[in-house]
Amino acid sequence: MDNMRKMRYLLLMALAGFLVTSCGKEMADNKPVDECDEWHTATMVLNVSKAGFDLLTKSAAAWQDGDVVYLLFTNGSSKVQGKAVYNFNSAVWTVNYQGTLQRDAEAQVSVYYFENACEAAGDTVFLTPSTGIFADTEGLYVYPTNGELTVKGHLTSVVGRIRFKGTSGLKINVAGIRHAVKYNLSDGSCSYSDESVGMDVF
Repeated sequence: MDNMRKMRYLLLMALAGFLVTSCGKEMADNKPVDECDEWHTATMVLNVSKAGFDLLTKSAAAWQDGDVVYLLFTNGSSKVQGKAVYNFNSAVWTVNYQGTLQRDAEAQVSVYYFENACEAAGDTVFLTPSTGIFADTEGLYVYPTNGELTVKGHLTSVVGRIRFKGTSGLKINVAGIRHAVKYNLSDGSCSYSDESVGMDVF
């Protein structure tokens, strides 16, 4: 009788172990990419030009040390946020991204660059009324398994610039202008304000 109980116990334990292993494997295999929220660091080739307000183009070789671009990668139905910083001395972009990127196939990426922005902690970049916003929401990236991440695109201005002529040193208030106040890294959206803007005349 004791032997029968032992045999039943061993069979039950073996069956439970099989079920746990099978379920665990199934969950891992079916885990959507947007649940993989770990941060990763990689070097990046940035083949992106930027058209300035003066219509001159900033080529890939003209980026300055410490320049930052914000990226929103597409991987299937998931969006992966990233931030890349340029090191002029080594001519290398280093990108930190949160999640999993598409491998070995071209996929879409949105690229954003801000002039005169004030970055805050977390997922928000605070913008001023004089911040220049440049974007390409239809860029492309490819990340070979045995190669470097490459991003391609062309940044164009998505805001206008107004020039005022006045007496130097005076302060003016401008009403009726809608301007961006912050950018959300996690979904690539901007928040706007219609409040009047105070400016100093130079």
